[in-house]
Amino acid sequence: MGAAAIPMNDFVYRIEGEGAFFLINTSEGSVLVDTGTSLPQNEEQMRLVREHATGPIRKVIVTHAHGDHS
Repeated sequence: MGAAAIPMNDFVYRIEGEGAFFLINTSEGSVLVDTGTSLPQNEEQMRLVREHATGPIRKVIVTHAHGDHS
């Protein structure tokens, strides 16, 4: 499976890949909800984050400690 950035609305993207996480763009910067895996595909997912982020990553929210989330 390849990585993809799926827009949920004007400011939220679901970053799909080996594990999925979310990018939320705010007026104060961007927020990542979970960070994906350490697998090579995560590099492609992070490239998508950089492409779609409207500002620097200001916050990271880890919902739980499974490998596909943190």
